[in-house]
Amino acid sequence: MLSLMSTEAAPATLVIGPEQFLSERAVARVLASVRKRDPGTERRDLDLSDDGAAGALAEAVSPTLFGGGVVLVATGIESADPGVIDTVVAAVVEPEAEVHLVIVHPGGVKGKAALERLRAAGIAEVSADKIKGRGITDFVVAEFRGHGRTISTAAVAALRAAVGDDLRSLASAASQLSSDIDGDVIGEEEVGAYYEGVAGASGFAVSDAVWNAQPIQVLVTLRWALSADPGFGPAVVATVAASLRQLLKLAGAPPGMGDGELAREVGVPPWKLTMVRAQLRRWTPRELADAALMLAEADVQMKGGHEGGGLDPVQKRALLERSLLRIAARERPAEV
Repeated sequence: MLSLMSTEAAPATLVIGPEQFLSERAVARVLASVRKRDPGTERRDLDLSDDGAAGALAEAVSPTLFGGGVVLVATGIESADPGVIDTVVAAVVEPEAEVHLVIVHPGGVKGKAALERLRAAGIAEVSADKIKGRGITDFVVAEFRGHGRTISTAAVAALRAAVGDDLRSLASAASQLSSDIDGDVIGEEEVGAYYEGVAGASGFAVSDAVWNAQPIQVLVTLRWALSADPGFGPAVVATVAASLRQLLKLAGAPPGMGDGELAREVGVPPWKLTMVRAQLRRWTPRELADAALMLAEADVQMKGGHEGGGLDPVQKRALLERSLLRIAARERPAEV
């Protein structure tokens, strides 16, 4: 089993497990490794369970007409036809020099026979299993180490209390703290002071749920945050809107920019670019425009409403929940 920190990409990699954040990060690291050697490497995505997947797969794993590398990210092997699985196994056994294959499997028993064939063929494997208990603490420590920082055990506990145990939110918080807090070691006092009276950590969790298009997670994280801080409304709208601006900057960035330059353009640390890209793929331009309209209205209402009267606290809470849920569900504004 390869580590998520492995930097050299194998010709074929199996990323297996239900933790989406770890799965996305593993795919991103394969792509980064290949692009380090060949910056022009193209990423292609393919659902192996789709009709016509066999032909699309055969074409995708063939050498490109004009040369250049390809990282093929394939999902759905657990529901793929036998002929498609045969082609995948053949590509693992005899890989093309310029094609790197990444098979993403959600874990579980479905597609077990396909997994056994891939493993027998010698595919490299990366785990994206759910992390629990002590493993989450180890994950947080590793995130800070990746930013060249150290965090105390008590500070990890304080951070988990503030943010929760969602890996994406913890990774985002680790980046933010490493950027904003001076000193070699980040302690409990620094974490407590950073989040004291501020909805920032909770705002990250709600915002990620919105832009990951997860309405149920939006409701859970938002209600938890509101129970801890009834005045949370304006802060969470600002956090969600800041993430929207990052998505729009990425969508409008000139083609051909390197990851470092693009991260500066978008206004995120380089590692977070992977997450923003993954979120952007879930949204159409029209859906982002609709989201901007609903966020603008929510912002007005959270800050007092239009001239002539505002909402009471209960009404504000209901409007905030409804607005963020509609955005996460990719619905249109009420007046459209």
